[in-house]
Amino acid sequence: MRLALKKYDEEFEDDEDDSRVHLVLILTDGEASDWHDLEPYLLAANANRVFVVAIVGHGDQALDTYNAYKKAAEQNQAADEFGKAHVHVVLFDGVTSPTEIAEDLITLAA
Repeated sequence: MRLALKKYDEEFEDDEDDSRVHLVLILTDGEASDWHDLEPYLLAANANRVFVVAIVGHGDQALDTYNAYKKAAEQNQAADEFGKAHVHVVLFDGVTSPTEIAEDLITLAA
């Protein structure tokens, strides 16, 4: 994540348009043992860098990951002076249709 965001920032560092929104979409099965490494990025999200975390796994571990990311999303929203949500977390527990997942992700990104 660090390298991807660094590369993006380098690419657009000369762009003076502060109104652009960089949407970062993260797809995970929710079983990663390093999920907490993403938390600082979610806490730092803002109107110019919005995160959507989509967990397509199922079971207790995916649910635990969802709850942890949801907590970070709520902390981020609480820290925003206007209470805006810059982190969106969704759990596709048991959803196996790629079409349904794609349609939902497009809706979240719009």
